[in-house]
Amino acid sequence: MDYKKIGPRIKYLRETQEKTQEALAKAAKVSQSYIARVESGEVTPSVRVLERLAKVLGVSINDLMGGVTLDDYA
Repeated sequence: MDYKKIGPRIKYLRETQEKTQEALAKAAKVSQSYIARVESGEVTPSVRVLERLAKVLGVSINDLMGGVTLDDYA
């Protein structure tokens, strides 16, 4: 799994929902600068932050990670 792809997925979902980084950050209880760093691939969010982002964006964590399955680690 290329964790750098999570950020662009989050950005895509955020933009298609016409949310700003600031609005997403506030709803997910993180800073706007953190969202910017996640979207640029500088930072990989923890599972807890992924849970909050997924909830705000209305998707599953699996969707944010690009449909990763256990087979991806075999």
